[in-house]
Amino acid sequence: MLAESLDFRQAVISTFPDSISSLLYSNFAPSNSGSPTYTLRDYVNEGQFSGSGFANFGDYLCPNSDLGMTSAISNKFAALFGAEQADIDYMNQPANCPSGSPYFTPVAGAFGRDLPFLVNVLNVGKSQVAENLFNGNEASIRLDYNLSSNDRLFGQLNWSKAADQFYGGNTTQLRGFYNPSTTTTPNFQFSYIHTFTPTLLNEFRAGYAGNDFSVRAGLPGVPDIDFADGSVGFGSYNGYPQIFHENIYNYVDLVSLSHGKHSLKGGAEIRRNIENSNFDVGRPSYYFFDQLFFAIDQPSERAPGSIRAL
Repeated sequence: MLAESLDFRQAVISTFPDSISSLLYSNFAPSNSGSPTYTLRDYVNEGQFSGSGFANFGDYLCPNSDLGMTSAISNKFAALFGAEQADIDYMNQPANCPSGSPYFTPVAGAFGRDLPFLVNVLNVGKSQVAENLFNGNEASIRLDYNLSSNDRLFGQLNWSKAADQFYGGNTTQLRGFYNPSTTTTPNFQFSYIHTFTPTLLNEFRAGYAGNDFSVRAGLPGVPDIDFADGSVGFGSYNGYPQIFHENIYNYVDLVSLSHGKHSLKGGAEIRRNIENSNFDVGRPSYYFFDQLFFAIDQPSERAPGSIRAL
């Protein structure tokens, strides 16, 4: 997986100390430093990574109103990675930047373009399912009892509870965003058979099945943040926490009658299903073209809510 380098984090924190990106970079750096993969110059000039489609630093620096790029955004990018003479020349071509370059001379930035920008970090994401692990408890009990020659009882209880500290195997585990989950599945069945005569008997059955599944957001105060270039984001899925709680009750009564070569069976069944679930996508999600736009707090999309056109 790709994540921002230590050098880039430090540059963002020093350049924009009051930004959201600085806050998250400071508190949720990847768990391992990784190996350098792309310098900033390689990342931008190759033009195949960012969701913005920009393939030149001048595209980031041009205050092009058609793309929603403002002078304030341009100034933040310049403060971060500077403006070189090649960028100025690129923007002064009307086909590239209709308004022309806002910079007359080169500007020094806090982050060198030839420093490591993205690093390849080992994805240590875990999940109980993917790794065939089980962390839980199971119990069962059964009772068969003959009260008399005419009365028989049967009962059985099964109970299981499993926990997964790494639900979903999400890549943001690299930043410490785990999503612990629990699954509890009790079920119970009972029957009572009474024989009135050798040809007439009554059977009563009752059953219960429960399913309680819940996922908690590892750090609920942090929104879901994703990057279009696939680098490691922040937070947990915005649908967490979620709870699915279901109870099913079943009642059956059957009467069996035999007469000679004939047999007749009739009865009634009642089933009740009670669900009390909570799946509320309430926490916001923010989407960024790349780590550069995240550094200056400029999302491309926010959900639920409005969409920025950048």
